[in-house]
Amino acid sequence: MGQRARQYQVLTFQEVLDLAKGLSRQYGRQVGVFPETKHPTYFRSIGLPLEEPLIETVKRNGLDRPNSPVVVPSFEPSSLKRVAKELRVPLWQALGTTGRPYDLTAAGDPTTYADMMEPEGLAKIAQYARWIGPDKSSAIPVNPDGGWGTPTALVSDAHKAGLKIGVYTFRSENQYLPLQLRRGQAPTDHGDALAEYRAHLDLGVDAFVTDYPDAAVLAKSERGKPNELAQPQQFDNGLPDEGRE
Repeated sequence: MGQRARQYQVLTFQEVLDLAKGLSRQYGRQVGVFPETKHPTYFRSIGLPLEEPLIETVKRNGLDRPNSPVVVPSFEPSSLKRVAKELRVPLWQALGTTGRPYDLTAAGDPTTYADMMEPEGLAKIAQYARWIGPDKSSAIPVNPDGGWGTPTALVSDAHKAGLKIGVYTFRSENQYLPLQLRRGQAPTDHGDALAEYRAHLDLGVDAFVTDYPDAAVLAKSERGKPNELAQPQQFDNGLPDEGRE
């Protein structure tokens, strides 16, 4: 057990930055990092704040700049606002499909994720963040029968507010695809995932959170658009996406 613990240690944030720097040199392209502040209100309440160590590490590595390869996401606005006071890196307001951010709940603020995706809410987000990151169903809803519904105005509204939009989480298996794009019989068979990317690109989506970054890069390359922000999904805590904070 002791040997296994030593073999599978969790990387520190500094080690992740070092890895990204090394890979950038190796492949001759910028490899970015996407360090989410996870449940920050809770961790601050037990004396383990997340933002201060993140801020210090980013500054120590000379990455505090508007074009930084470090993009910081969080479901909690107060966490991003705390980071915004100290760093110039791009910030990404993640958005759930139901309920409201935990920090707002704790503060007695009734603002929901749905409110935050209205034009007025998007304008407020644009005061501290550069990106929003909603569930893909917030851009193209899924009907009760599993098929695609009518696209919403979220993408265009975000762009009108001066925000970029990256949607989560794209997977290639049938069980995660709309009915029209499923292929084969098994839920784990791969369907026409490229068509799902293309549909969101047609709406103007700027980036994807995905389990299959190669598919996202291929879809974006087909459209002649930049693909450097295709983000692999990492650090999954087993909760539904809308339950992550």
